[in-house]
Amino acid sequence: MPNARNRKAMKKKKEAARLALEKKAAEAAARLTNRGGDTDDKKSGTKPGKREKVVRTLPENKEEIIKLSPDKLINAQLEANLQGLKAEYEKAGPFPHISIPDFLNEDYARLLKDELLHEEFYTKSNDLYDFAQTKDLQNQQGNDLPMISHFNGILSHIRKSMEGITGIKLEKKADVFGAIYSNTGKLLCHDDHLPGRRIAYILYLTPDDWSSQDGGSLDLFQVDGKGEPCRVVKSVVPTWNSFLFFEVSKHSFHQVAEVLSKKARVSISGWFYGDPIDHKIVEDPVPEYLASTNGSYSLDEWVGRTYRKPNMIKQINKTFMDESSIELRGFLRKNKYDALCHALYVSKELKHVGPFHKRNYSRIDPQDEKKEENIVSEFRGFLLSKEFSEFVSKLTGVKTIGGSFEYRKFDKGCYTLAHDADHFMKTEGLDVVMCLLPSRTKWTLAHGGSVHYIDGEDELLTIPACENTLSLVYRAEGGTSKFVKYINHRAPCPRIDASCTYTVEEDDEEDS
Repeated sequence: MPNARNRKAMKKKKEAARLALEKKAAEAAARLTNRGGDTDDKKSGTKPGKREKVVRTLPENKEEIIKLSPDKLINAQLEANLQGLKAEYEKAGPFPHISIPDFLNEDYARLLKDELLHEEFYTKSNDLYDFAQTKDLQNQQGNDLPMISHFNGILSHIRKSMEGITGIKLEKKADVFGAIYSNTGKLLCHDDHLPGRRIAYILYLTPDDWSSQDGGSLDLFQVDGKGEPCRVVKSVVPTWNSFLFFEVSKHSFHQVAEVLSKKARVSISGWFYGDPIDHKIVEDPVPEYLASTNGSYSLDEWVGRTYRKPNMIKQINKTFMDESSIELRGFLRKNKYDALCHALYVSKELKHVGPFHKRNYSRIDPQDEKKEENIVSEFRGFLLSKEFSEFVSKLTGVKTIGGSFEYRKFDKGCYTLAHDADHFMKTEGLDVVMCLLPSRTKWTLAHGGSVHYIDGEDELLTIPACENTLSLVYRAEGGTSKFVKYINHRAPCPRIDASCTYTVEEDDEEDS
């Protein structure tokens, strides 16, 4: 039996090891953040991290620990209380899931995390996520990654227990990925569905003092009558050495909430596979196109003098014909712009627009807006007027027929996603968006809120959020989609815009 002095020394040594490990994770996250840039690999959207040598101050009994069989290293409750865990799993809402605390032997978990942090991490960034990830670490052999190789053995060992808890027959295959979410990192609402995925799992290797204030929770969504995610009903704080898993189904919508602190949210996650399940995509309804507004509207009253000059109109038209897009800064007259911004930013006539796996923002309800005789409704009328439509045709050479309109408010945490059910991916059109940030707002791309046009994995155009800027973008039929980048907690204010999507008149072509 160790005496009191030895126990105290051992405790002190373990605490030093823990602090050293958390420092290493924070340094890894800082390197990923400072490196910047979104993607540079067309296929995977990833960028390699930098490997650095660090001094290890971890448990010295690694060789002894790794010789232990999996059943000696995992929480005994997983096998001893199978029926109790099964009942807890099935009862959990909004879809079956369970979290097992103190999943691994403490020393084993710290050694596993230490080895993981020596792996190469790749920055992954698109409309859905921002985090860093390793390559697939399944079936690692040899002495290079002994802890990770051993962890693969643990996953194989618990497969039967997971089958007993979930009632799902699983294959031997299981993905294994390491992940780091640093400040502003997130993974937005999705259901994890890919052919064969049946159980998703996460082993949290976060700092011991991680709390809800640090962000990074696993948020679980309830679905509506259409089977689409409508609200978060449960948030799971990523607790050190806890093991969470859930069934992948048409209702398993979840997200990793944005990380709000400088701590590194480290985890190992992946999927167990089995027989594929049916998965249907709910199509978006075709948007309602609005007719031109009645009444007479003056360009002189709204549009800045520069953009009304004939030579400028010709120059804009030439640029647009060459590039299919243009941004016009300082577009509105300043007095109108400031009054419009003020009215919009104090407006309470807002309604949430979802579902969360496609979009998350607020808009002014068109019905309520019609009741208001103010600058907000006046500007809406101007953008849908015959005068503005003819002006846009002069700028672009594109004749518009009708359009949809909405005022969109993107608070922190808001976004739109590119998705297969997007009606606008299938149609030709002209996007006209007036960005309405308050004057002198210091907004950068790092805050989010930029509009991105993509064709598959290729990025075609990025339009940053910029005050008093009208953007005009022509979308060819089929393949082109767009999204508004997630606005993170560092943004100075919400982004508001007036968004119009016009259908265009087809050119008449004569047989030659």
